[in-house]
Amino acid sequence: MTIKIFISNPIQENTYLVYDETKEAVIIDAGMLFDNEKAKVKQFIEDNELKLKYVLNTHLHLDHQFGNKYMFDTFGLAPVAGKEDEFLLRTVNASAAMFGIPYTEAPQPVGNYLSEDEVITFGNTTFKVLFTPGHSPGHYCFYDEKDGVVFVGVVILNCYI
Repeated sequence: MTIKIFISNPIQENTYLVYDETKEAVIIDAGMLFDNEKAKVKQFIEDNELKLKYVLNTHLHLDHQFGNKYMFDTFGLAPVAGKEDEFLLRTVNASAAMFGIPYTEAPQPVGNYLSEDEVITFGNTTFKVLFTPGHSPGHYCFYDEKDGVVFVGVVILNCYI
């Protein structure tokens, strides 16, 4: 598995492009807001001849989903996210304005919902979906057991000493 990280938008969110030797790929947390951020991701996909299979969201806070509409318009893939977070799409423009972020387009509706223990496969890579609410009510992580990697978005851990 290969992981390419793009740092996106004023909040400096990590957008992950994950692919393997089959050239099948997924985007996790498409946070690209500005045209140059979107162009970098698209160019990397084209330069590496990747076949994008999914646009996955760990959660739907504004900085993690700014690029979902672009991914849908460019690659025809609707985002996959937790149903519990879908309400956040209704407030994304107001939230962006509150942070002084220039985002006025309508957010991309969710295409499919994640569920606990679901398995997402692309190429020779398999993610187990983990339900990890806390940072948001519909927060999910993507765990690749074979490579020992988990994509966590923003997970809040409670530590007791």
